Amino acid sequence: MKKIIILIIIFSAAILSADTIIPSGDVSGNWSLPNSPYLIEGEITVPNAETLSIEPGVQVEFQGHYKFHIQGRLLAIGTSSDIITFTINDTTNFHDMNLQEGAWQGIRFNNTPATNDSSKIVFCKIEYGKANGFDPPCSGNGGALYVENFSKLLVQNSEISSNKAMLGGGIALDSSNGVVFKNTIISNNESTGDGGGMYLIQSNPVLDGIIFDDNDSSSGGGMACWYDSSPTVSNSNFLNNNGGVHGGGIYCKFGSSPDLIDVVFRENISSYGAAANFNDESNPRIVRVLIENNHATNSSGAFSCGYNSHPKIINSTIVNNTADGNGGVSYIYDSHPVFVNSIIWNNEPEAFYFSDWDEFVNSITVANSDVEGGTNSIVNSEYATINWLSGNIDADPQFMNANNDFNLNSNSPCIDSGIDFFEWNSEVLVDLGFDEYFGAAPDMGVYEYGFTNIENEEYQISNFNLRNFPNPFRTSTTIYFDVAQTSRFVTIEIYNIKGQKVRSFSNRQVSGSSKQKVFWDGKDENNEPVSGGIYYYRLQNRGISQVRKMILMK
Repeated sequence: MKKIIILIIIFSAAILSADTIIPSGDVSGNWSLPNSPYLIEGEITVPNAETLSIEPGVQVEFQGHYKFHIQGRLLAIGTSSDIITFTINDTTNFHDMNLQEGAWQGIRFNNTPATNDSSKIVFCKIEYGKANGFDPPCSGNGGALYVENFSKLLVQNSEISSNKAMLGGGIALDSSNGVVFKNTIISNNESTGDGGGMYLIQSNPVLDGIIFDDNDSSSGGGMACWYDSSPTVSNSNFLNNNGGVHGGGIYCKFGSSPDLIDVVFRENISSYGAAANFNDESNPRIVRVLIENNHATNSSGAFSCGYNSHPKIINSTIVNNTADGNGGVSYIYDSHPVFVNSIIWNNEPEAFYFSDWDEFVNSITVANSDVEGGTNSIVNSEYATINWLSGNIDADPQFMNANNDFNLNSNSPCIDSGIDFFEWNSEVLVDLGFDEYFGAAPDMGVYEYGFTNIENEEYQISNFNLRNFPNPFRTSTTIYFDVAQTSRFVTIEIYNIKGQKVRSFSNRQVSGSSKQKVFWDGKDENNEPVSGGIYYYRLQNRGISQVRKMILMK
């Protein structure tokens, strides 16, 4: 009898973890967790007007270099605890772009009919895709994800990592406007051409809460934007990307003019424009952006701009960037950057370097900004028109401390030294309401004094066991923490991505048990619902604090 019971248990376990073989051809319906992993043994397609739903926790394992075509609708929706994984069965020879082995060929929306409802990739991991030019057309673009002439796609709370392609190591978009990426990590991807993390051509996606980390390419380590690609990028980080020749973080060319808002560029590297390279009539709008500790092996430690490009840099901080050649901040040729309410400090060997080629027309416009060295920071100024407007200073900005905390201390000359309205060449570049800054006037730099740069505290070590669930959440979440029973008062504060406090639970008395919790309903102190996005919660107790990040999805 015992042997029979054991056999039944083994047989039941085998059923629960049964492999499902998927041959080449059309797929639709539902892929369930009990039938996972799904072993893909050929090229598969979700046909037009049909839907494939994939349950949380499912593993989709390709057995060779096969494409996953979506002509209908894909709903791959996992959860924070049960992600869906798209991967390969054997990674041998993955790093050799001349071989098909070691990778599959990515998810591909190629002219998917717009009559289909939106596809969603949520809480998914997509890895070991390789688009190396085999089996054209466009088979060299987008190692993990390729989208052409299609807009109805959401990628959220996912990870695109360890993929390779000729263009767009992780992701490639062609003629696709309105694709949305939210709260997603794009890391360790590589392209032999442009766009290690993402490559855009004539595409304007929306990116919010994206981390581009440790991607590599010949140009545009994090992202490359070509031919009128102007994405909106907000609340995002470009970290440790290598752009080879141009643009360690981002490379914009041929009229590509992204909006970069609340973005950090840190420790990126390339030959020209370590954080960014703007070229050929690219006119980005750069607002509340921190560009720090990037390095160019030739010129332009922060960014390069050329061939009739007009970047506008507003309320940003550009600090500690270096170049082996010229332009710790920027090498400028035939272009016209404008700086307002910004801090430019401690960049080597000098801040600005203008090309001395006589055929180029150059200019720089600076207003209400703190520039180390003033106009002396400009090399070859005789080859440019210098519009050095009112409100500029050359004084130590007095950052909070030397450990990459670029908040202003209370004695900073940059406090209340900005301007709330600025128009240049008939274009309004700054128009701030009273609720968008503290004090008599806006401050210079990325962080307004009085707002808290809470992000820098996120990884402090303590014994509070601070966490929240669910995370991400849609309407409400519960914050859990442990404190000593002898503690009398604990304060929990919630901040938005700008460091503005939106809610506080102060003087919360702890009694009876060390395990405590606070319920947050997603509303501010005025009982008004806050917008979706990244929030930080900080626990303070007896002079010690700890910070964690949470995501409100709306």
